[in-house]
Amino acid sequence: MKISKNNLLIILLIVMTGAWATPVFSVDVPEAKPDEALIVFYRVKKFAGAGIPVGVHYSGGSVGTLSNGASFHKYFNPGEYTFWSKVITESSVTLNVTAGETYYIRGDVTMGLVVGRPKLTQTYKIESR
Repeated sequence: MKISKNNLLIILLIVMTGAWATPVFSVDVPEAKPDEALIVFYRVKKFAGAGIPVGVHYSGGSVGTLSNGASFHKYFNPGEYTFWSKVITESSVTLNVTAGETYYIRGDVTMGLVVGRPKLTQTYKIESR
């Protein structure tokens, strides 16, 4: 089978673009305490919305701020918590947490017409996409 130079160039561009577009993200996650739940908040580093921080709040106040590529964790007593972030629109996630368990919330920024919008999503492990 003969591959032309143009086809080879196209294949190389597709492969290289896919490799560069795949974000890599890892976080050292501590153990959950036996009497408290651990919630890990993280944001995968991406170009779109990079300069827009995602402030995370709940009824007890501010939990923290996710800058591009950042993460943090916090321990909570068992119970139901609603975490939210708001710039123009609000995004929220409600979790019913159990002692000794670990939960993950990913913060993202989706680009709107004028400004980036925060988006919080519960995940079941740290997902790099």
